[in-house]
Amino acid sequence: MTNKLPKTKLIPVKLINSNSNYIAYISICDFTNFDDSYKELDKFLHDDELEYYKKLTFEKRIKSYLIGRYTAKIAISAYLKENDLRKISISSGIFNHPIVTNELMKSVQVSISHSKQIASAISFNEKCPMGIDSEFIRSDNLKAIERYTKESEINIIKNNSMEHKEGLYLLWTAKEALSKALRIGFLSPISLFEISEIKILDSFFICNYKNFPMFSSISIIKYGFMNTITYPNKLDIKGILN
Repeated sequence: MTNKLPKTKLIPVKLINSNSNYIAYISICDFTNFDDSYKELDKFLHDDELEYYKKLTFEKRIKSYLIGRYTAKIAISAYLKENDLRKISISSGIFNHPIVTNELMKSVQVSISHSKQIASAISFNEKCPMGIDSEFIRSDNLKAIERYTKESEINIIKNNSMEHKEGLYLLWTAKEALSKALRIGFLSPISLFEISEIKILDSFFICNYKNFPMFSSISIIKYGFMNTITYPNKLDIKGILN
């Protein structure tokens, strides 16, 4: 059974310092030309997932569930070196965050995002919490994002001579990726995830946080999407910058 049905990209990432060495895998799946055949993805579900899947009734939720689970399993399978996606089960925690169980009993977890027809996920060691968010950069919802953006953050965008729209999406995805790394989502006030600094390094953006100085985010714009990963900044991230 082939795993890679839609266009799939897999990116290994290393997080290292003098005392620690972790690996993570980013999967990016393009479902643009997958049409209604996304329902074929149900054959990759674990028995526990199938039980939940059969209870879904709304088409939008069915599609979101299958696309998200498939993309996440591609990243997890690379981490586990396990080709049978059906052996990987992803359930939901108390805060609706994804929880990975696998027959190999390895300490792997995952963060998932999707926007338009593109889904992304990152698998990582649970000792090294990470989060991912990817958003298609649009102009029709900037007012909504601005409502959750502080004046100090707007000034950071201006001081870096960033385009306003891209800057807002950078802030938003950085906050959402951090909320996923913390496994609480936006159940806390979004102001808690305030950005204190933006650094521009070649084509990448680095964000630091006012209230969570132990985390940083790295972002890049590709094909109209703002793509962001949050990681513990006591580790150096390799494989994206290098």
